[in-house]
Amino acid sequence: RFSTGSLVTRLTTDVTNVQNAYQMLIRVAFRAPLMIIIAWIFTFNISHSISLIFLIVAPLLGGALVAIGLGVHPIFVRIFHTYDRLNSDVEENLLGVRVVKSFTREKYEDRKFKSVSQRIYDSFVKAELRLAWNGPLMQIAIYSTILLLSWMAAHQIIASGNNPAHGLTTGDLTALFTYTLQILMALMMVSMIFIMVVIS
Repeated sequence: RFSTGSLVTRLTTDVTNVQNAYQMLIRVAFRAPLMIIIAWIFTFNISHSISLIFLIVAPLLGGALVAIGLGVHPIFVRIFHTYDRLNSDVEENLLGVRVVKSFTREKYEDRKFKSVSQRIYDSFVKAELRLAWNGPLMQIAIYSTILLLSWMAAHQIIASGNNPAHGLTTGDLTALFTYTLQILMALMMVSMIFIMVVIS
């Protein structure tokens, strides 16, 4: 079922990608969701209304990441099939080097190799351009959450000026910022793992 070039890809590139993804999963994928849940519980204890921000931002960001992943996955499948072709071409050149030289087919083989290499390069550029949206989406999520949190917390602090026991204090706001950064950094880690899993 598999060509020799395909087996070479499976034994090298594919195995390395799966190992890297698994390594990230066992290190980060179990820790990041726990960080998100625990930080959200602490945020909920400080302010119920502000904690709802994360219940809106996290699914929106997750949906955007899934959409990026679904768009990029077919490109990576195509890339790894093209790797098979590249390996087969290299193998043909090595096994038939005397035939290639005898019939002066070096230029043809060179063009063939460059064509496949260029196809891999173009596909990788296309995939990476789509994956690059991951960073700006995370930044938008982080800064919009911080702005929204600051705006809501400011209103609650001002409202609690007459009765501090029933409102939000500036100390609570500082704690909210800390928990916000923990939640969003954990989401960033999950997004990095997500990219590795898509590739593997």
